[in-house]
Amino acid sequence: MPFAEDIKHLANRISGLKERLQNNEEATKTALVLPFFAALGYDFTNLDDVEPEFDASWADLKGWKADYALMSAGKPVVIVECKPVSNNLERVTPQLGKYFYSTEASVGLVTNGILYKFYTDQDKENVMDDHPFWVLDLESLSDLDLEQLAKFAKGEDLTQAVEAASALTYISSIRNRLASQLENPDDGFVDLFGRELHSSGNYTQQIRERFRPLVQTAFQEFIRDQIIRGAGRAAESITHRAPISPEAETATEDLLDVADPEELNVGPEHQPTPEELEGYEIVKTIIGNVFDGDQVTIRDAQQYCAILWDNNNRRPLCRLHFNRSQKYIGLFDGTRAESGALIENRYPIETVQEISKFETELVETARRYQSE
Repeated sequence: MPFAEDIKHLANRISGLKERLQNNEEATKTALVLPFFAALGYDFTNLDDVEPEFDASWADLKGWKADYALMSAGKPVVIVECKPVSNNLERVTPQLGKYFYSTEASVGLVTNGILYKFYTDQDKENVMDDHPFWVLDLESLSDLDLEQLAKFAKGEDLTQAVEAASALTYISSIRNRLASQLENPDDGFVDLFGRELHSSGNYTQQIRERFRPLVQTAFQEFIRDQIIRGAGRAAESITHRAPISPEAETATEDLLDVADPEELNVGPEHQPTPEELEGYEIVKTIIGNVFDGDQVTIRDAQQYCAILWDNNNRRPLCRLHFNRSQKYIGLFDGTRAESGALIENRYPIETVQEISKFETELVETARRYQSE
């Protein structure tokens, strides 16, 4: 990902520039937007790459000009509308939609130098959708964002980029929708099961309310069963792991910085709790967005639960300290003590779901292990 460092550098500059760029559109373009194009491989000094004040006139509607068009083979592929940093971009969509309609661009982009909202015409051909298919926030940049952004670099097939980004957005929306139903199922979700199961008599509001807690409980139990089943497969793979030499076993104890060899064994007295299993599934999902999620396993010790990368070598991705009122996640940035053991950095969390906030750190740890 050759542009990743440039994008990260640009993102790191934002906090120091925001005050100076608040209501200045031209300064926002110069300091943030043009470097963003450059990181994607577009030479903003070359009109064959980036054309400013692109003519978006159509029929009798003359004088329309988009701020920029990213070009390929003499044609616009991305039409861009810029606003100052202070603009929240909520009312810019109609203006961008006019430019999109009057050009050959397949992607519309509106930005304030921090947020980048990408649009296309999935609902109706040549009419820009009301909602973006992807929103990139440079102030909360993740490795997954960088991988997705790479698909929009100069020379890439934007059709595939749009499809990939749209799929991620839809998946995220579906997951959020399912999460909301898990907490508070709405009428439509309850009716999906209630109408089918209640085959006698009219399906009334009273019957719906009778089914609502049943649907919620069934959904929650289903999710719990899936987590336990997944952890069971992980435990099975641990039980049948390849033999480890005594030298490797010693090195593993050093790596995990443990004195108690029981951590390296799984027995009936040391089984993950439901919360730890949920945390394991979250970490596995995070890593699975970049690597093979099957490389992530779980081992429970008396004091904490270890989630590991590469079961044969048992390298720690993180530790879950859930056996006290204040939960902690322990992360490993590669720093070692004089003994050679990895140093664990603990961070307090209130809920298991907050593990997702450490996506970048977890992926970076996995990348480090993969490169060793």
